[in-house]
Amino acid sequence: MDYYLDPAPVEGSCFVRTDWGIYVIGGLINGKPTSEVMFFDPTDHTVLRIAPMKMARSGASASCLMGESKIYVFGGCSDSADSSNWAEVYDRATGTWEFLSVSAPPKMPLKIQQSVVLDDKKHVYAVGEDSQIFNFSVTECKFEAAEDGISESDLENKNDWLMTDEALFCRGTGGRILWRLPCNLAWNEVKGLEELQQQHIIKLFIYNHERLAIFWEARPQGPDDQQILELWYAEITFQPRMNGRVWDLWGNIEWSGAVLSSDLGSSSSSSTRPP
Repeated sequence: MDYYLDPAPVEGSCFVRTDWGIYVIGGLINGKPTSEVMFFDPTDHTVLRIAPMKMARSGASASCLMGESKIYVFGGCSDSADSSNWAEVYDRATGTWEFLSVSAPPKMPLKIQQSVVLDDKKHVYAVGEDSQIFNFSVTECKFEAAEDGISESDLENKNDWLMTDEALFCRGTGGRILWRLPCNLAWNEVKGLEELQQQHIIKLFIYNHERLAIFWEARPQGPDDQQILELWYAEITFQPRMNGRVWDLWGNIEWSGAVLSSDLGSSSSSSTRPP
């Protein structure tokens, strides 16, 4: 059975993939941050509402580290945030949220521009809205700024950074997906996905070690009073190809379809806790 939620936060949400599915956390509803959390099951393409966070957040960072049954959420909150409520953690075993008391730098970014789990699966690399770099250690529960003053550049055109087994990916402008090797700072466009450049892609994330997935918004044509805001989903595989002396990466859409609609019709919302 499909469960449709209305309204559904999309803008400003953060997404976390687990072995069981994808969590959509926070975001904006009617222009205001929300504490709402949804769970998307990519096996049967259903959406469930789960327990909300303790604090409304938009533009947060969320990570589920290897071997952990918990989801860590940082930032994305109001000016009233401090070290006691700036971060919170969701325990998937109990279905509950708790504030996370972290050892944080004096200047905590209210919004996290980018974040990615590093190769060791125990640290999160994050970039604040002013391009400053931060690192979070789950073992030490410590969040600290880089001491050498290194900052990222061109963040406004590179979103949703991901690290797979071999490469970094991000969502570029105009519906493009970009990739690079960890040792190379130059980003390249994934080829073969030109049809996605016609869509308003809102999120890129890892589905499994072989696939990435995306969400985008689509509004069908028709009279204004009959238009339905839909959330679409697609899974993408990749194949490297040699081009002269360099490698290109080509993408292929394996599955796509609408998974969430703002028009409830005869469907009803559901609140539950996923596995």
